[in-house]
Amino acid sequence: GVQTCALPIFIALAASIVQLNQALKNLVAVMFTSLAIESAEYVKQRLIRIRREQGKITFDDMILQLHSAVCVDEGGALLAEKIRHKYKAVFIDEFQDTDRQQYEIFSTIFQNSGITGTHPLFYIGDPKQSIYAFRKADLQTYFRASDEVNYMHRMNQNFRSSTAYIDAMNAFFMPEPDFDVFVSPQMRYHPVSAPKERPRNGGLYYNEQSLAPLRLFYCANAEAIFGSVIDLVLRLLADDKFKIGNDAQRSRVRAGQIGILVQIGRAHV
Repeated sequence: GVQTCALPIFIALAASIVQLNQALKNLVAVMFTSLAIESAEYVKQRLIRIRREQGKITFDDMILQLHSAVCVDEGGALLAEKIRHKYKAVFIDEFQDTDRQQYEIFSTIFQNSGITGTHPLFYIGDPKQSIYAFRKADLQTYFRASDEVNYMHRMNQNFRSSTAYIDAMNAFFMPEPDFDVFVSPQMRYHPVSAPKERPRNGGLYYNEQSLAPLRLFYCANAEAIFGSVIDLVLRLLADDKFKIGNDAQRSRVRAGQIGILVQIGRAHV
């Protein structure tokens, strides 16, 4: 009888120990995270002091210091005025790779200066090409800028690619008029066209026949991808029936004309 009465107590005690153990794990995790954040901030500030002592500056330092001088510190308005006086117009290319601090610098100096028409500011970018997150590229900054600019113009002609390739990409990204390939209300695909005058032609040929400008392959796993890529590259280089060029002039495919894009820098064939 004594053992039967004691059993619920042991069960409750075991449950309490389990809960206490989990609470300790959570506490250790929080403490470790806090320590990691404080350590990272200490290292960051220490590196800044060392660079200042040695008279060195990085690209990130340039952005941080200019942002602080223009957007935070007293006297920022005077500095912004001097910069506006030096640059009468600003064109920022590859804007999709801009971060918040850079955008706030530009918008503070030019866009929000209260000056209308005398200092035009152009942001030129394509969110589909934002691939430099490791450099702090921030698509939310791009979308924010899109909402805050006065006018938006779309460059709807592609002067670099062939007409066939442009048509293929339009069909890939927008097979139907209302197709939302990016599943985002802030990011839509806008079809482009080849220029009417002197459009580019050409592409890849096999046995004098033009090949489709865009082909899709399915591979079951990474190993299959590697094998397919190697096989395709070898065929392009070894088979003299493959030619690249246009209707007027074609030549054998050279290794320097083949590009292989990978998801991360460590990936390799």
